[in-house]
Amino acid sequence: MGLIQSRHDESAAVARKGVCRWRCPSHQVASGIIAGTDGVVVLDLCPALQSFSKSLRCVTFTIVKMATLKSSFSSRSLGLSVLSLVSVLSPVSAKLAATGLTVTLNDIYYYVSPFSNGKVDVPCGSLAAVPKVFGFKPVVVVNQGNIAQEDVSTLFANWTTIDDVFQPAFADGVFLAGSGVSCPSGNSTKACEVKAASRSFVSLKTSNIPSGPYFLEVRTGQVYPVYRLYEDFAGAFMQPVIPAPDGGFQVMSAQIPGSAALTIGVPSRLYFTKTKEKPLAGVRLGVKDIYRLKGMKGSNGNRAWYNLYPASTYTGPAIQNLIDAGAQIVGLQKTSQFANGESATADWVDYHAPFNPRGDGYQDPSSSSSGAGASIGSYQWLDIAIGSDTGGSIRGPAGVQGLFGNRPSTGLVSLDNVMPLSPTLDTPGFLVRDPYLWDDANAALYGANYKSMAATKPKYPTMINTMGFPTNPDQSAAAAILIKFASDLANFVEGTVTPLTLATAWNASIPAGANGTPLSQFLNTTYPVLITKEQIALVREPFYRDYAGEFPPITPCYE
Repeated sequence: MGLIQSRHDESAAVARKGVCRWRCPSHQVASGIIAGTDGVVVLDLCPALQSFSKSLRCVTFTIVKMATLKSSFSSRSLGLSVLSLVSVLSPVSAKLAATGLTVTLNDIYYYVSPFSNGKVDVPCGSLAAVPKVFGFKPVVVVNQGNIAQEDVSTLFANWTTIDDVFQPAFADGVFLAGSGVSCPSGNSTKACEVKAASRSFVSLKTSNIPSGPYFLEVRTGQVYPVYRLYEDFAGAFMQPVIPAPDGGFQVMSAQIPGSAALTIGVPSRLYFTKTKEKPLAGVRLGVKDIYRLKGMKGSNGNRAWYNLYPASTYTGPAIQNLIDAGAQIVGLQKTSQFANGESATADWVDYHAPFNPRGDGYQDPSSSSSGAGASIGSYQWLDIAIGSDTGGSIRGPAGVQGLFGNRPSTGLVSLDNVMPLSPTLDTPGFLVRDPYLWDDANAALYGANYKSMAATKPKYPTMINTMGFPTNPDQSAAAAILIKFASDLANFVEGTVTPLTLATAWNASIPAGANGTPLSQFLNTTYPVLITKEQIALVREPFYRDYAGEFPPITPCYE
């Protein structure tokens, strides 16, 4: 049996000190005082509240005992208090919305989504031995074929190896589909409970709820998906997100203990099944904070920008391609300011640079896809991150954190609703540990513009060019590693290693139009001119204008 605990454990102690929680069941019709002992007052406000909303079913209040409150009081003063509370709760002036619940189950932190995955039939009095908090019980749904009761232990053992969200404590209460639960004779249409060993099995009569761990609201039968919570100790994320029912996203309102770190939630992998149409089903994705998501505000690495502009009303096509393929976005990730190059910690002003996990954990993560690189380098619970590359913003973080990453060709997918640095050079791409996942993600993002080579035996080039490589392995330990790597690669492709100097190669094949100009001078200002001229027109000028004529706070090097 699992030990379940709310983040608000102090509530019981507070109640004993004079706080009482009042619940308004939908069937209650009386009004006035339900109970009043030791100066603690429980009020029935159902009739008054129902006059405001006929759909109101249940409201919970907490009334704190004041120092002046006595156990004997006049009905007149009580009536005034009731009217005051009702006036505050008027639907005209108050809007109440659920944002989820944080709990621990066997000392593991979970976030319970505010959005239900469906409804199950809960037989009266069932699941009595399953722990409960705020009316929610941890349960598991098994909705895959005809799994027999005696086979679930093997199934659950497999789940614990493939999913970091599921744990055996969810399996005290099992909703089992198909013929797995043998209901008493004559009870084939209604849910029933069968107890076996230490588990309670309830027959599942619906087929639209995916298998996996959930929290069941006992009163309504609604089951809510759960997210396991992790600390963003690398400082890679800007905001944690969860999907909203309207196809957009909202901030995940959860926080676990940690040192100046956000909390990120990840959904159970068991909820998702990979198909031809959904090749990224259940893949956990981090998104660079230059891509706009419906319902979310963005920062581009700048606080003034975040505070000025509202949430986006739509998700751009690049990210939508990944969502349509089944990817699960878990958060927006840090970018250097306006995707320009920055060095930790000399340039990072508005937000702290992420921590590169390699070496001593204090190395520069490179930029501008800094959060993407730091997160994939740090977290096994995150599968892939999407960044962008204009002048090295994927290749740099990938290189210093030991990840796969490249600069794809420009123009493979629309960058609508993405902050530009230089449309001439901007291109989206991934940072990833698994090359096979990289292949699937490329296919989903670029569509017909991508050709997978996974099933093709490649013909590798046989000339390995090195630039800036050491030549003496005794020079340092790093030199020995680099020289061995180049040698091993050449042996693998049956080729040779040849040092390359760009200036020499340029001089040997200089175009006539260059008029003998050295390469360093010919290309010196190309990149800075492109990003400056294009981003000033597309980003800086509109930003300054929208900031009501004032100069917005930005990193000095961009002024």
